[in-house]
Amino acid sequence: MQLRKPSLRSQRGQLSLFVALTFQVLFVFFAMVINVGLLVHHKINLQNSVDLAAYYGAAKQAESLNAIAHINYQIRQAYKLLMFRYHHIGGAGENIKHPYNYLSGVINNDTDEKLDYRTIFCVGYPPFGFVNNTESYCHKISNETNTLTLPGDPRLSVVASFFFLDLAYTLSAASAAAVRAAREGCERISQLNWLMLSTYLATYKMDVRNRKQVLIKLAQELSKDAPLDIDGGFINQGAFKTFYKNLSSANAGSILTRYREDGSTVAQGAGASAAGVKFSTINGFAQGGCGNQGGEWEPPKWLSEVNIFPYMRYLDAQCGGATTVRFLPKYINAGGANALPNSRTAISQDIINLVSSINDEPQGDDAQQRLLKSSLGFEKNPWCMGYYGVQAEATPKIPFSPLGDVTLTAKAYAKPFGGRIGPWYGTTWERGQFKSSDNPKTDRLSPMRILPGSLPQITAINDPAMDSTLDLNHSRYMGDEVGVRSKLHAGQSARGLFTLHRYSVNPINVEWWGSVFKQNEQFGAVNTISDPLAWDETANTAPKIRQLEIAAVAPDQFDSAFYSIDADFHNNYQTRLKRAYENRWGGQFQIRGDLGQRPLASEEKLKKYSVRHQVDDTRANTELTNAFDVNGKLTYYLSDFAQLLTGWLANEQMADAGWRLEENRFGVCGEKVADSEQDPNKYTAGACKWGGRVGYSVKLVSEQYLNSSNLKLGGESRTGAILNQPPRSF
Repeated sequence: MQLRKPSLRSQRGQLSLFVALTFQVLFVFFAMVINVGLLVHHKINLQNSVDLAAYYGAAKQAESLNAIAHINYQIRQAYKLLMFRYHHIGGAGENIKHPYNYLSGVINNDTDEKLDYRTIFCVGYPPFGFVNNTESYCHKISNETNTLTLPGDPRLSVVASFFFLDLAYTLSAASAAAVRAAREGCERISQLNWLMLSTYLATYKMDVRNRKQVLIKLAQELSKDAPLDIDGGFINQGAFKTFYKNLSSANAGSILTRYREDGSTVAQGAGASAAGVKFSTINGFAQGGCGNQGGEWEPPKWLSEVNIFPYMRYLDAQCGGATTVRFLPKYINAGGANALPNSRTAISQDIINLVSSINDEPQGDDAQQRLLKSSLGFEKNPWCMGYYGVQAEATPKIPFSPLGDVTLTAKAYAKPFGGRIGPWYGTTWERGQFKSSDNPKTDRLSPMRILPGSLPQITAINDPAMDSTLDLNHSRYMGDEVGVRSKLHAGQSARGLFTLHRYSVNPINVEWWGSVFKQNEQFGAVNTISDPLAWDETANTAPKIRQLEIAAVAPDQFDSAFYSIDADFHNNYQTRLKRAYENRWGGQFQIRGDLGQRPLASEEKLKKYSVRHQVDDTRANTELTNAFDVNGKLTYYLSDFAQLLTGWLANEQMADAGWRLEENRFGVCGEKVADSEQDPNKYTAGACKWGGRVGYSVKLVSEQYLNSSNLKLGGESRTGAILNQPPRSF
């Protein structure tokens, strides 16, 4: 049997060949899918890492802005303290038009209406201990002048004189003694009026100088190409570490060959690049026309100082009249002899020179001199936006890549938002201007703004045109038309002063405020007390009037609306700033805490004293609240420091909206997470254990947003582009 040869047209085995050929194609497609998937994965990872790095940088900016905002609020508190001392310590002795009658102890008028006379500072009344309990030199000062008739020689007939010669001599001697006493009292009170008001004004200016020094230096550090955070670390370096730690292994591997993990390549500059791989950063505060100006004490251009000239009047006297002595007002800081009392027998020339050098407003525009210029603080230019940008490239090694290495690029921006450094002086700010408008004013009662290098015209002391400058005041709540010169506030302040310090029990001692002269120019220096509030150094204790001074500066509704205030500045910012900068800035000045703090005190509370203590002591001190009714009458004071938080609502308001947060998890401010100086990281911003926000937060923004030309930033109907847009090369 003959076998057949297989046909060449046989189909057997073709499928195997087809499968073998198709497998290679499928494998290529499979590899490409894996390749694309890995590429997308690394791209997403790179973008997420860049987002986190930008968020980190903006968070550090926000932290510095919160510290700057609080220090700016400390400047406002210094001004509020000056207003209390000027209007309410220096004005409580007036007993003709003042709402509180200290003779009867009754407030005759506690309506929230404005006092109808201007303040003339006078402390010649009880309970000040240098006057008698029954004498007062201040009770008619609302009349602007006050003439006191001196006792005359007794008039006796010739016969009476002959028979009662000894009696006439005795009466004449007594009359002469009374005249001398009146003239000595006249001279004493005019000198003490000048000295006390000079002390208060000098304390304010030296306090503000110290706050400015810290604020300006901190703002300068934030405005460098390589900015520093409040702990003294390079923000760029921290941003790189955040970026690197979040990279995938492939992305990190491509960068590790060119960057050390410690970030040293970006520690001293804005970024670095090599061989097509780049990590770079941009600090918005250093861009455009918004960065540092170069001078040691020049604030960066995104800050504008609000200088004022606080014309203040005190009661001086003409004591040389034959039959009368005459009291009349005089400016404390008009310059030269015009500011000094007529009698200066008890004031040394050294004291006069020292006080004059501090209290006379600098006339030029020298940055060093401007530190001693009277100020309401700083306003932030809205056209200089704070933001932080990060851009990075990576070339991850991806298997099965038919095109070889692919370079991935990612960019992100983040910005601080939601906080307030402080109010603008005016309600609008034109783009390109270095300051806000003058009118209408945000605080309607703030004094006239003085531009750098200028001084207002000094006119006659009774010139009504000077009222806008002389009427030193500030708002207590939004829309306030009266301020702290209201009859309500003046009456409560005077009742508190007279109730807490009764002449026969604990009279007021002018030496309680003498530390400003004892410390001379060292006020604010490192390792000094630098406490401007009243303090009895003999007994080493706080006099009761210190309680009123703390109440005067405690936050009110206006403060909480326009300032980002941290209730625990000492633990959250002061200790960190001291460790980072006090020596780095040459030890020229002390980084001080809130008013009421005494860093060298033995009492732990005084060492850590912050705004939360100001609020608590104003509300919870029964002795104070019985005399100064913050709970019933002065309702514009905050009732709890938790009201300084922003971004949350009370549960009652949430219930009205149809939902509630879990109890004890939101706005819980009664206790701290920890109370240890050794671990400041355990403290929480705003001093609350749970919930709520204080100051600036952070959000990611797009490059398109930063380059927009239609941003609503300058107030009503003021739109435009920011001055510090990211450069196109970034």
